[in-house]
Amino acid sequence: MFMHSKFKTLILLGFTSLIFFVVVGCGGAAPDAREVVTIIRTPTPNPDGDEGVAALVDVYFATDRQPFSGNLVRFQEQDGIISEDEIFGGNRNLNDELMYGSLTITIPKSHSIGEIEEPVTKFNPGFEDGRFKIFRLEELDKGEHILLETGQIYSEDEFFSVISDYFGPEGDTKAFIFVHGFNVSFSDAAKRTAQLTYDLNFEGIPVFYSWPAVGGAENYVTDLENIEWTEDHLEKFLVDFANRSNMDKIYIIAHSMGTRGFTNAYIDVLERHPDLSDRFEEIILAAPDIDRGVFRNRIAPQMVAADAPVTIYASSNDNALRASGAIRDENDRVGYISSGSDAVFVYSGIETIDISSADIFLDLDLLNHSAYGDRREVMVDLNQIIREGIRADERFGLRIRTDYQVPYWVLED
Repeated sequence: MFMHSKFKTLILLGFTSLIFFVVVGCGGAAPDAREVVTIIRTPTPNPDGDEGVAALVDVYFATDRQPFSGNLVRFQEQDGIISEDEIFGGNRNLNDELMYGSLTITIPKSHSIGEIEEPVTKFNPGFEDGRFKIFRLEELDKGEHILLETGQIYSEDEFFSVISDYFGPEGDTKAFIFVHGFNVSFSDAAKRTAQLTYDLNFEGIPVFYSWPAVGGAENYVTDLENIEWTEDHLEKFLVDFANRSNMDKIYIIAHSMGTRGFTNAYIDVLERHPDLSDRFEEIILAAPDIDRGVFRNRIAPQMVAADAPVTIYASSNDNALRASGAIRDENDRVGYISSGSDAVFVYSGIETIDISSADIFLDLDLLNHSAYGDRREVMVDLNQIIREGIRADERFGLRIRTDYQVPYWVLED
């Protein structure tokens, strides 16, 4: 007996939802709201004396998630460890507004490029909470795990005051804004932002925009509604950041379902504020979960007409996007390389990179949906875009393909 394709897809989503990681953090002393904190990168013990810590990465955020009131108070007061508590949940902000802040995140010396090190369950027989357990979760360790250390909530004016006061080591001002995808918690997004900052050796302000992703395959439709709901807030944030941040260059890294919200907000910015177009330096769309027809007809023309170059990372091994397309009656996604004559999405003026060679079965990553941040080869390519501004036809590690009227590039293994 054969199962309907949508039913099989739901089974796939239900199974793979178990694989998404949950990340944690801990509390400490809060910095002054207007203090400008620089990124510390050093192979020696950091100034706080934590020998196992390679770096402290300060990341900034805007979110329209609803905070957990008790956890938010503890976060603001830094009263006790909130290592296993999310500060913001998956619901929409009840006041229909953005909240702003910053986090200091520790990177362990044992860090590997592309990894978000977190506690794992290991064979460790012993008593825990009065019960004998054979397998137990590792304890939090700055020398082994990426951890949320301290944080601060800002008013909108305080946030942009801190951001606008920043100057890079050469007097330049640049920032990247990360917009996460489906099934990503607030802490997930924070740690991914810190990991990208550290691995790219980014010398600027790292920012993440966190929308209310509920998480779990069963909430996929809810997240589709939430990403649409957040678009007005994201548009406002992009306009405010371009106008008030004092940044010469703004890089965008959007992932998965987050690309849907970002691209809609971005083209609204371009239509309503064309003078801000030149503030955006690069647009990177990683595994975009967007219908190809919608992107080709409505989004791509306006993005190409703007100043910022656009790069798409796509893969034939992205099981999350394969499932997403199947749910929509086989409507292929921009970030998924399918079979057939139009396997790869290409569009004149946009650089599509086939990263299928990097999407290998690794650990429990059965989805192969986060190669933009997980795989060293992709990080090397991303580094060439953001740090050096090199276009695809000049970047090492890429091979051009001319199967269509518009070329695309393949990441070599």
